[in-house]
Amino acid sequence: MKRLPGCLYQPCHGELAPELYDRIIIPSRAWSMVCRDYTFDDKSAIGFSNFGSDIKERAAWNNAPVDEQGYYAKSMKHNIEYGDVVYIDTKSLWNPLDFAFYINHQGCLVSNSGYSAFKLDGANRIIRYYEQAVASRRGQDRPQATVRPLPQQPQKTKQQLHTLNSKAVGRLLAAGGIYNQNVKGYAETAKQLGGEAADGFSQVANPQSIGSLIALSSIVAVARLPNNSVANVKSLEELQHFLGTYKGDPKLLNNINVVKMNYIRRDSVERNLLRKQFSSVKKDFLKSIANNPEVKKRVGPDDLLRMADGKNPYKWDVHHKLPLDDSGSNDFSNLVLISKSPEHSVFTTSQARITRSIASGGSTEVLWAVPKGIIYP
Repeated sequence: MKRLPGCLYQPCHGELAPELYDRIIIPSRAWSMVCRDYTFDDKSAIGFSNFGSDIKERAAWNNAPVDEQGYYAKSMKHNIEYGDVVYIDTKSLWNPLDFAFYINHQGCLVSNSGYSAFKLDGANRIIRYYEQAVASRRGQDRPQATVRPLPQQPQKTKQQLHTLNSKAVGRLLAAGGIYNQNVKGYAETAKQLGGEAADGFSQVANPQSIGSLIALSSIVAVARLPNNSVANVKSLEELQHFLGTYKGDPKLLNNINVVKMNYIRRDSVERNLLRKQFSSVKKDFLKSIANNPEVKKRVGPDDLLRMADGKNPYKWDVHHKLPLDDSGSNDFSNLVLISKSPEHSVFTTSQARITRSIASGGSTEVLWAVPKGIIYP
């Protein structure tokens, strides 16, 4: 098969160096660039054996639009949308809107734009091609992490910083009151601290109604305030802890995100197809993280050998951060290796409670607890 011109590559043929995988732009922008920079010859012989001869870099004088209904144009767009052909942009600064992947500090390729950027699990295929490209280099170091811009923060005066810090103390006290079912006692402590601490406390524990988000009470244990109101939802989204149950006993899990989402239950046919795909994706995921330094710290040598064969380590499981039942995918970035008990049981039990009343196609707003990282805890 002929090599594609310019910035176009077919990762399945090993054309792409690992260092270039974080320069892959999202399919919609890739197709826009192709229409700008290339022309198609629909008069050439039909058949994928000639794929590559039908596309040429656009001459400077040629401003004719691409016929998107032409045979080769449609074939190229299809291949870009499914991740079989990628467009590499080495000139632009990396940014989360245009680039589909980034390389993390462990040298692993991570999907930046989510499952929806590519069709039919294309992101996962590209990640597998990346791992194959890294393995083919026979022991060379993995690529360095992508340089990603930090979010800009507004300048704060000393007085502003003092206020934020004081309110932060109050918010922590409120969280403690919620988890310990003793809001009144913690409120008294915040009041004794003075300053902005009491205001910070009321930001989290206040009489605001949470309306349709009342279902949150089945995910995060929300204490009732003295006037029978509940904790403020926006502040609970920012908490880094999760209180669930395991065999009837309360369990507090750390290092999590709480995500506000409009939970829309997937059609059962689509959901079952994704679950069927998960069986093979899980094996590839386990293989891809078997050499990860964080995994090696927490998993024994025998279990690492099992992972290298695509098998679960004993007492561990693979969990979807966002569920397949809703908007979740089988993308590696949506998977985490998690301890079966109590952690996995805590998540699945709480998630089952919040979704049991949602019919297929139905929706409700919820706060969803998501474990951080690729291995948890």
